[in-house]
Amino acid sequence: MTASSSSSSCAAAIRRRSQARRALIRGDRATADATALHKAMAGADTDRKALFGALEKLNGDNVMGVMDAYQKQYGESLEAAIKGEWLLGFLSGDKNKASTCSTAR
Repeated sequence: MTASSSSSSCAAAIRRRSQARRALIRGDRATADATALHKAMAGADTDRKALFGALEKLNGDNVMGVMDAYQKQYGESLEAAIKGEWLLGFLSGDKNKASTCSTAR
């Protein structure tokens, strides 16, 4: 990783934390949860603990709001992002990631 890509990666992480904090301050839990999900899946390695922790917070009352917020914020559906994470794990030969993600459905 070059110094330039490392600094842009850090800047993106800081922006995501700031977005989540601002959303919580506004009382927008759906956007904060969408940001947490995106952060867990960002980068080369998925933070499975954070991903499953964020998914566990979802229920029938808030899941649609989080899905809508994710779509608006990141331009893809939450379902597609999660499926993409599973597929990347499968294609990379990371059977642990692929099998762990497939059980989250």
